Amino acid sequence: MIAECADAIKSVDRWNWSKTIEFTAKHLELPRSADELSELVSEAKKHVRVVGTAHSFSDIADTDGLHIAMDNMTDIVVDKQAMKVRFGAGVTYTMLIKALKKEGMALPNLPSLPHLNVVGSVVTGTHGGGIELRAMATYV
Repeated sequence: MIAECADAIKSVDRWNWSKTIEFTAKHLELPRSADELSELVSEAKKHVRVVGTAHSFSDIADTDGLHIAMDNMTDIVVDKQAMKVRFGAGVTYTMLIKALKKEGMALPNLPSLPHLNVVGSVVTGTHGGGIELRAMATYV
């Protein structure tokens, strides 16, 4: 299932956001479901890293093995009555903001860069914090 990255690699920016780090992974996959993601990880012969919006100051997301981009996992389900949202790992704040706006809802706080990946900011504990406002991960 893991393929050489010829066309897929071209579709994803191979540099971090500031163009200071070039990713060197030779393989890139863009799974469409959790099952496909699980299969990719279990079949991987080398290290696996997820590359999100590449908003990093280091090469921590690079690998000599498989890069996985979550760009195809962007479903968003808003439950206005329960005041909850479920979304895929590829969702950016811009996508989430638009989905919430359609329902007349909003997040209590936002990062200054809306193109960032929501899951990435949550797992790294970054963005949205301040003296009066909590970091984004606290809303999960």
